[in-house]
Amino acid sequence: AYSEELANKPEIIILTKSDLVDAETIEKKKKELEKLGRKMLVVSVNDPVSIKEVRDTFSAHFVVH
Repeated sequence: AYSEELANKPEIIILTKSDLVDAETIEKKKKELEKLGRKMLVVSVNDPVSIKEVRDTFSAHFVVH
């Protein structure tokens, strides 16, 4: 079981390897996951824009001490 503190932390869902599936499959998964009301990113190592989006999102949400 997880603690309540952990349950209340921000959550980001990352769909990886998006270059291995078609756009229709990605959109279907995005719609399913959007129902959860959480931040979601789609990323491929072959897509520099998506890598930058992940990096920028992490920089904005997480502070390393």
